[in-house]
Amino acid sequence: MQKILLLFVAASFGVYGQNNFKAINAGEQTNLNFTLSKYEVKKQQAGNYISAAEAVFLLQKGAPEVMKFTSNVEIATTGNPELTDVVGGEYTDIPNVDLLPSKGSLKRNVDPEEISFTYGEAYTKNEFFPKKLAELSKPFILRNKRGVT
Repeated sequence: MQKILLLFVAASFGVYGQNNFKAINAGEQTNLNFTLSKYEVKKQQAGNYISAAEAVFLLQKGAPEVMKFTSNVEIATTGNPELTDVVGGEYTDIPNVDLLPSKGSLKRNVDPEEISFTYGEAYTKNEFFPKKLAELSKPFILRNKRGVT
């Protein structure tokens, strides 16, 4: 069974196509090391959001508009990969930055300016969002290579 261990060594945000990830194969285990080197706090009239290159927003309506980083990892041709642990994890607390809530995933025919901000349940709790720092997709095959995201 292939196991994947994630090492988060930078901001608490999330191998092909991503400069932020470094894969280290250790037998039946693959360790992923993630580093966020640069981000930008963007201010709007209603509040703030944070952006970084190679990131996409979660788009969870009413939740803070935070980013997610993804990367494809090649895995063995057999077995079921599992995420065993997230180790480490340093973050930078940015003072006086209130993140805007997400408006969710909008269709092309919807004007984002016409949708008001809704502050959901995550804003009423004193805890990190999102709780789940990492997850695996179902295995896929692309050009004769098996992988997960």
